[in-house]
Amino acid sequence: MTINRQMKRITNLLLTGMLAVLLVTACQELYDHRVEGLPDYLVVNGLLTDAAGPHGVRLSLTTPYGHPTNMERISGAQVWIADDQGNEVTLEETSGGWYHTPDGYKGQVGRSYVLHIVTPDGYVYESSPQEIKPPLDFEEVDAEFSEEIFYFQSAISNRMYQGVVEGTKVYLGTPAEDGSTPHFRFQAGLYLQHVVQIPGPDFSETYDYCWLVRNATDMLPRDIPDYSSSAGYYQHQIGFIPYSTDDLNFFSLPDHSFDHHRVLISHLYSLNTESFQFHEGKNEQLSGEGRFFDPIAAELPTNIHCVNEPGRRVFGLFEASSVRSASFRVIYNTGFGTVDLVPWEDPADIPADGCLYEEKPDFWIN
Repeated sequence: MTINRQMKRITNLLLTGMLAVLLVTACQELYDHRVEGLPDYLVVNGLLTDAAGPHGVRLSLTTPYGHPTNMERISGAQVWIADDQGNEVTLEETSGGWYHTPDGYKGQVGRSYVLHIVTPDGYVYESSPQEIKPPLDFEEVDAEFSEEIFYFQSAISNRMYQGVVEGTKVYLGTPAEDGSTPHFRFQAGLYLQHVVQIPGPDFSETYDYCWLVRNATDMLPRDIPDYSSSAGYYQHQIGFIPYSTDDLNFFSLPDHSFDHHRVLISHLYSLNTESFQFHEGKNEQLSGEGRFFDPIAAELPTNIHCVNEPGRRVFGLFEASSVRSASFRVIYNTGFGTVDLVPWEDPADIPADGCLYEEKPDFWIN
């Protein structure tokens, strides 16, 4: 009798185990969830500065989670900007969903601007008034040769791995007088150049002089200042420039034999309170690493609302800001392990990339 009971218990345990395995196996099947029937909401990405335009506004629609990530642009909308003195400028659609001001148009410091949008489906949107704050200058810029930790995707295992990259960290110093902390964001660019040798007949050679200006803001931990670390005086990292050419390949740069010249191109955008809160929320979400106490992903604040249907949701930002730009050559002193920053010419007119045959461009660094 005891043996039969034990056999029944063993049989029950085996059946239970097999059922658990089946359930676990079934749970491993991929489930492609697609949300149907949700409304399409407007997404606005607009920027107006005190620099000579054109300035642009991009209009698109939200994409439900699980659907293709290609944005559906909104064409045929009416878009214009009005200032606090009643002046208006109409934006023309230059490509699908992109609307631009006329050449040369620019905002003015101390003035407020409202973005107006009428979409083809009859919805009317406008932003809250956005004041352009006074600009910040590159008064105290410093650099140090250091290391930065990045995470890269392996081309072999398709997994992420940690890599240590040597390079230059560039800092902007801002004093805080009477407890004031300026609101701004920064955008970093990296200028690189290389020479292409072209073999010809009879052992002759010709050369292409090529350059590249890459948006390098994603090399930074954040694109707004961090005021949590000190008081009275703050240092904000506004750039990171990899030292080795081999390390550049990790940052989605073409596999060229770039020479040793490195230039940081930096832009400072002075922000009003609403724009700063938007970028602050964006940085909090992007800094999450999947830990328990990471910021909870939430809807970012917006300064745009629907006029003829107040409850209708809208996403994005119309930013009005002053901007100042500066560029610095990075000069390494390998013997002492130090690095210096030397002001470089204004790179505003340099194309994002290009090559000249047998001719060096005016901005070429010898």
